[in-house]
Amino acid sequence: MAINFFAFLVSFCIFAGVMVREPRSLWSGLTFFFMLICLSIALFFILYRYSAWLASHDVVIGFLIFLFALAVGCILVFPITLTAVFFIEGIKVARHEGMKPSNLLSLLFSVLLFVYLTVWPMIGNLNKNTLGTIIYIIIGFSAVYLLSLMAMYSLSAVLNLIHFKKKRNADYIVVLGCGVIGKRVTPLLAARIERGMELLKWNPNAVLIMSGGQGPGEAVPESEAMAAYAVEKGVDPERIIKE
Repeated sequence: MAINFFAFLVSFCIFAGVMVREPRSLWSGLTFFFMLICLSIALFFILYRYSAWLASHDVVIGFLIFLFALAVGCILVFPITLTAVFFIEGIKVARHEGMKPSNLLSLLFSVLLFVYLTVWPMIGNLNKNTLGTIIYIIIGFSAVYLLSLMAMYSLSAVLNLIHFKKKRNADYIVVLGCGVIGKRVTPLLAARIERGMELLKWNPNAVLIMSGGQGPGEAVPESEAMAAYAVEKGVDPERIIKE
């Protein structure tokens, strides 16, 4: 049991180190998931060691059963929640940013995941030959692998919202462009600019750098449209650089 608890402490230290140094990477989600596995193993051995004591305390056993059922429910609901979130966000991106192939990736992933969870099990039950079974297994493992990657990405995105240390002495704040419609800033790009403006308030000596070129269908460079949007929202033009 001591080894398992030590493994949990090591995994926790690794996770904490990632969150302090670089919470924006996928390592945050990966190390957090690994820490949960180590914690689950450690708790299993603790419960096994004190099983005799637990057997005489029905209230504690009932609470543990509730926690176990809650954990299993979260695991079962997670794919459904992930499908719904990617579907809704995919529709939002397609409506606001256009029907470009890159804007349809979230929507496509949600549809494929829904098909895999609902239709694919029925297809597997119809397999009667070895080749069909092998293909089914390969596609199944591929889907699980892709789902795991998206789960790590989603978990890392949530953890990225947690910042243990906020920098207040930045010299530059860079806002990356993502396309404009004519001269109009899209809602997604507007959210980026407003986030940069929020950081600008915390860094009174910083300069806001608007970065973005001019692509097909854009009347002006993205940086110019972004700068105009920021000035319209009250940012001093002297604090804006267009790149």
